[in-house]
Amino acid sequence: MSRRRQPRRARLRFGVGRLLVLISLTVVVTALGLYQVHSRYEVVQVGYTIHQDLVEHRRLLEANKRLRLTLSAYKDPMAVRAFAEDALEMHPPGSQDELVIPAPDAPAPPASRFGGLLPQAGAQ
Repeated sequence: MSRRRQPRRARLRFGVGRLLVLISLTVVVTALGLYQVHSRYEVVQVGYTIHQDLVEHRRLLEANKRLRLTLSAYKDPMAVRAFAEDALEMHPPGSQDELVIPAPDAPAPPASRFGGLLPQAGAQ
């Protein structure tokens, strides 16, 4: 009886060493890919932080401009007077609004000590 030889199928013969090399190469390539993604993520986050800081810087510059303008307006005596009269309803004192404070070494009479602004002790 003659046996016919059947053609053998080509088998891939990977030894344990080749399999370990393939697995370690896959792990290394995967680790490098993860590192690349992480570093890109960090670069994008830093870019967003820089943008937010620039926006805050511009906002602070605008606030500084407004404050300088307000300060220059308050340096003008006429602007301060107009603000006091309009917004605060202040007016310059007249002669009847003056309060005379005596010197500490000279005692003043009790009736005129506060210029008549306080009620007398006996009057109610």
